[in-house]
Amino acid sequence: MRKRVLFSILLGSLLAAQAQTVSRIWLPAAGCNGSIAASTYNLLGGRNGPVGNCYGTSYRFGALDFYKGGTQNPTALVHLKLPADWTLGSPIAASLYWISGGSNQSVQWGISVACFGDRDDVLNPTFTPLAAVTTVSGATANTRTTTTFPNIVGLSPSCVTAAGERELIVKVWRNNADASALKASLLGVELTLRRTL
Repeated sequence: MRKRVLFSILLGSLLAAQAQTVSRIWLPAAGCNGSIAASTYNLLGGRNGPVGNCYGTSYRFGALDFYKGGTQNPTALVHLKLPADWTLGSPIAASLYWISGGSNQSVQWGISVACFGDRDDVLNPTFTPLAAVTTVSGATANTRTTTTFPNIVGLSPSCVTAAGERELIVKVWRNNADASALKASLLGVELTLRRTL
């Protein structure tokens, strides 16, 4: 009898653990076709807006260059559909992967998201408060650096309580007044989401 009870408890715990999982979604910032680069994100116009660029010698890849200068912070947005089994209202985390042409460059990145579903305003969605993190690149130029945002807070009500499938807009921003004078090249953003199976 004791074995059956213990087995039932273990089975229940296992099923509960399998009911939720964590998924990671990779959103590359740009692509490269030979020497022609193209952004995969929507770019805000302006003199110092982000631009796609090709990199690499042994292989080619695209990145989105965030330059400094001008009066606005360089900003790019990427739009995706959240998985249908995304756990309603659960935390969303993000990691930005980037390189710098110089060593030990102090770059401040910001991130904000907007969520909407059916009957929500698509033209003017409400974004979360901007989260900003400063990260120093590696001691060697052109080595990958990761800037992490463990919990994006302030999701709109349509992301927290409303039923139905949702879409997400991720806004990536570089502080025009950070300590690095060099461009910072975004490789992509990885989102971490909780899903209910």
